[in-house]
Amino acid sequence: MSVSKQAITIAFSIAALLALGAFAAQGLFTKQGSIGAPAFPPLPEARASCPEQAQHAAHAARAALQAARARMQRYAFAPSDGRRALERIATAVECARLAGDGALERAAAEQSESIRARIDRDARDHFQRYEQLKRHLRLAGL
Repeated sequence: MSVSKQAITIAFSIAALLALGAFAAQGLFTKQGSIGAPAFPPLPEARASCPEQAQHAAHAARAALQAARARMQRYAFAPSDGRRALERIATAVECARLAGDGALERAAAEQSESIRARIDRDARDHFQRYEQLKRHLRLAGL
C-alpha cells in the first residue's frame, strides 16, 4: 500500500493543527499571545527618608531593621506587614546612608532584597494558583 507525499503532508498538517488547538485549549496562551503565565508586575520600590538627624541616624537605622524583622515574623498571618517591613527597611537604608555607616547600609540593603524576594515569590505563587483555579472553573463549566 503506497501513500502519496501529498497525503502525508496533509496528515502532518492536520496533526499539527490539532496539537496547536489542544495547546491553546489548555489555556497556555496568555492574552498577550506568549506562552506561559501572564506577566506579574514587580513590587514597587519603597521610598523613605530618615526621620532623625545624622547623629541619631545609625540608631534609627537599627530600630527600623528591628521593626522590619518583627513585621516579617507576622507576615505569614498578616500579609500587609510584608509591605510595611519593606517601608521600614527603606527607612533603615536611608538612615544608614545618612549616618555614613556602609556596613549597616549593606546589611539593610541585603535584608531588603531578601524580604522583597520572599514577598514577590509569595505573591507570584498566589497569583498562579488563582489563575489555575480560574482556568479549572472555566473548563468545568462553572
